[in-house]
Amino acid sequence: MCENTAAPMRASLASLLGVLALLGASCTNKVIKQTQPAGEGLPGGPRPSEPCKSGDQTFGIDAFDVTPSEDAGSVCDVGNVLDEDGSVAGASAASGGGKGDLVGFDVNGCVGVEFGEGIVLSSALLHMRPLSGSCGHSCTEGDDGCGTGWKVRVYAGPSLDAIRHVQQVSLTTKDIKEYRLSIASEFEARFVVVCREATPDTGDDLGIDAISGFCQ
Repeated sequence: MCENTAAPMRASLASLLGVLALLGASCTNKVIKQTQPAGEGLPGGPRPSEPCKSGDQTFGIDAFDVTPSEDAGSVCDVGNVLDEDGSVAGASAASGGGKGDLVGFDVNGCVGVEFGEGIVLSSALLHMRPLSGSCGHSCTEGDDGCGTGWKVRVYAGPSLDAIRHVQQVSLTTKDIKEYRLSIASEFEARFVVVCREATPDTGDDLGIDAISGFCQ
């Protein structure tokens, strides 16, 4: 006579799903690289959106890896850009000099931030610093090596697939510094994207402590 094995199989499946859930919960502030700019955000989903009066500072509700291609570089600890706390998200060059095109400019790792529903930014506030290495990449000594690069591309728009170039920013110190950029109203900026410019991969990478903004 055949034995009923359905119940043990269901128990085993439930145990496996429980283990997978625990493993997934342990992977915070990581985003799998997306091949399309409108990729998924943080695993835990966006934070609650809060109203923002004109002139008030506002922080992002979700963060994204928007590196334009797999060989263009990488980002890591993406969720760190949501709070100004000294913990940085990394945006690194691709070893071997790979780069990607984002709205007509050559870039490496790119981090995008979404702000609350209905919010339009009049300016972006970026806390950033150069890093000798991040996300498994490191600078090298010599010309165009450690201590060089320090170029950042900044974009904004109403969605990740409608961003426009705002400006290039040159970092001016090895420490975390605040950089404030005005954003024209026609950008309808609810998303801000920050990228390491594709300077030589032998140079420094980018650390982003926080991407926030001020409301129109």
